[in-house]
Amino acid sequence: MKHEDNDIVIEQARNLLSAYIDKQTTAGEARLVERALRHSPPLRAELESLQQTILLVQALPRVPAPRPFTLSEADAGRRPATSARWPAWFKPFAGAAAALTAVVIVGFMVLNGLARPGGDTASVAL
Repeated sequence: MKHEDNDIVIEQARNLLSAYIDKQTTAGEARLVERALRHSPPLRAELESLQQTILLVQALPRVPAPRPFTLSEADAGRRPATSARWPAWFKPFAGAAAALTAVVIVGFMVLNGLARPGGDTASVAL
């Protein structure tokens, strides 16, 4: 097996390590991981590190949640507060305001020689 092929197999196996530990791989995937583990000491070290992490997390004490994290029907039916950033009357005019802003900016650029209609704008130095 070429070195590049071996690297690809090891990377595929690395992506399967968590599923392999949880016994969620297919038989073919498990064989691929086991073959890669035989040929790659760094991959074996990574597997051992993941297994140690699992043991450490499992050893942590269980702590109850401070409150339930479920929503009541009343909470779920609540509408989000509207943003006070723009007044409600402005929303229908937002598109027109954006277009007007673009026209003003382009007009300013043309009047100040920063852009030439139909000309080469790539040579403009700011």
